[in-house]
Amino acid sequence: MKKFAANLAVLVIGLVFLAASGWFIFQHDAVTGMLWAIGLWCIPFAFFILSIVALVNKGLPKFFIPSRLAASGLFALSLTLGASIVMLAFANAFVIEIGEPEEDAAAKIGWFGKWTGYTDLQENLEEVEGVYATYYVTPENKDKVKEIERMMPLIEKRLDMYLPTLNASQKPEIELHRDASTLQLLGDGDMLGGFYTSITERMHIHDNNQYWKEILIHEYAHYRIHQYQLEQAGEALLLPIWLEEGFADMVTGTLVLGPFDAYQDLPLEEVHKSGSRATTELNGVSLYIYGQLLVTELTRKGGVEQLQNWLLEEDTDQLEREFRDLYEMTEEQEIQRVIIEEYQKQLTISAESRMDAATNHFETWEQQLEVLKEKLYLPMYIQAMEHCYRLFKNELNFEEAAQVLNLLEQTDITRSPDEMKQERAMLEAGKGNLDEAVHLLDELTSTQAEGVRLLLLQQDNLILKQLIEDPKNPEVAFYLQERPFFGQGTNEWLDQIQQIYSNE
Repeated sequence: MKKFAANLAVLVIGLVFLAASGWFIFQHDAVTGMLWAIGLWCIPFAFFILSIVALVNKGLPKFFIPSRLAASGLFALSLTLGASIVMLAFANAFVIEIGEPEEDAAAKIGWFGKWTGYTDLQENLEEVEGVYATYYVTPENKDKVKEIERMMPLIEKRLDMYLPTLNASQKPEIELHRDASTLQLLGDGDMLGGFYTSITERMHIHDNNQYWKEILIHEYAHYRIHQYQLEQAGEALLLPIWLEEGFADMVTGTLVLGPFDAYQDLPLEEVHKSGSRATTELNGVSLYIYGQLLVTELTRKGGVEQLQNWLLEEDTDQLEREFRDLYEMTEEQEIQRVIIEEYQKQLTISAESRMDAATNHFETWEQQLEVLKEKLYLPMYIQAMEHCYRLFKNELNFEEAAQVLNLLEQTDITRSPDEMKQERAMLEAGKGNLDEAVHLLDELTSTQAEGVRLLLLQQDNLILKQLIEDPKNPEVAFYLQERPFFGQGTNEWLDQIQQIYSNE
């Protein structure tokens, strides 16, 4: 009984020492905390040496180590305490570099608990099990789950263009934040729109942000990269920040239009030497946009399979060699300059021009778009679909236009369902189904907020209703001259509608 009490007392003393050491280290900045950790580490190190001596001598009764078993226990305890102090010192440095909380032990420990998922970022969280994800929401943003559930299969489909498909049983976790203040783990003030951490494998999204849909796609891309690395390498890999963030920005479907000088002037080798994952800017240049430029063009040039290999490569020297080989660069040429110059060349060839060029080689629009999908950057591919859609509408080919619209809806995932519904209403009007078109527009106008969009919807709807009542109403013809529904084909369409409804 006495031995048990003595062992328990030693264990309690060790834990108290560790807790006090951690609190003391977290009270200081990174360098000072590291220096204190070295000093504190000397204490368990001294007991570590003592335990080795006791093990060799089968005990040291003078130092209250009566046997080799007791020496073994002291050896394990001192080793654990020493390693824990080292980890505490690095944890303090990590919190300061990444989180930038106040230099207060309680604030730092609180930040670390939230970052690692041991404590919640928000109060009143409710778990909602969706088809495509598990959501953590508050009463203020619970209604957003429905919209995200609509988007998730489309987002997955977009990421499947670049990464292997996920196992059907894998479901991400998404926590929605109505107020940016609950997101502040990275010290970015009100600018932080979301983040993903591989520690908890949970996405955090500020759903009240104007660009919350793009943020959701961006953070889901991080999740997919992480899952891909776990599957292929068995662990999360430390990629250059420009590569991972650039990929995540690329798949949002946005397009960088310049100016490009600052990005061309920042050597890729310098970015790699900077090293820190916490650095989002270098020499005033956003590494996110820098990465988006490079990854967008590299993916076009190298292809998806090569992109997947790069997302598993931590060796920046190897990446640089492969980029040079891909573009057949000389040693004198700067990697980023060559890639960004090629990116600019691709921008000069408009999606419409490529669509027209492809028309001369393929019989169907499906074949044309499939070729353009491989040749164009994603946003330009979406523009090509929009161009194709407008062509069919203006040619009054509404069946083909409806098929392209369906494809566009699956690809342009940040476009609102209301916009798509409005387009379907106009296609119904194009086919002569004015009653159905009016019905769809009535539904839309009842849910729209006040603004220019609502006024235009109401005006378009009024014109369709006037057409039903009086197909030859001069106000209708005047309105369609100012706002043609189907471009150059509007007059022909109006003649057809007047014939249909005049006969009735």
